[in-house]
Amino acid sequence: MDEPEQENNSQENDFSEIFSLFSDITNSSEDSKDTSLLNSLKPYLNEKRQKKIDQCEKIMMMINAFKLFNALNETEDNES
Repeated sequence: MDEPEQENNSQENDFSEIFSLFSDITNSSEDSKDTSLLNSLKPYLNEKRQKKIDQCEKIMMMINAFKLFNALNETEDNES
């Protein structure tokens, strides 16, 4: 395989891993239970607190993303 083909395959593998991580982030069952609980409380809260719940959901998703990226980085470190 020549150099451009290897680079294209590498990029495709990177995109597949990123897409897989994104799917894991958005489909995490633990987070969906937490967000379901928070969303069920929203109708009983004032607008200011509803916005805080939205912020909490985003923070939870970012934390989950960091965990997944860290796990991916650890597996890459172990492979090399």
